[in-house]
Amino acid sequence: MADSVPTAAVVTAWDVLERLCREAVLARGLGWQPADVASLGRALVACGLPTGSAAVLTRLRGLRDRAQHLSNGVTPGAARDVIDACLALAREIETLSGG
Repeated sequence: MADSVPTAAVVTAWDVLERLCREAVLARGLGWQPADVASLGRALVACGLPTGSAAVLTRLRGLRDRAQHLSNGVTPGAARDVIDACLALAREIETLSGG
């Protein structure tokens, strides 16, 4: 997907990561569901995610937003980099919910 439709690949990778993050927060029973990415990052830190990893989450959201709005699109290499970063963070998130 990164090679054929790189922008869609970035958006999809972000969507999956965000859903995983929200599920992890919900599973930890913090009693509230974050409304935005900044509060999602704070909730994940409260669940045990390192602060630096929460900052990566915020940067990935920014990359997703920029990818979606670029008139000339995203290169396949850049899409693969974002996907790899999403996967790495997803693995870290999964350890929070016992996965």
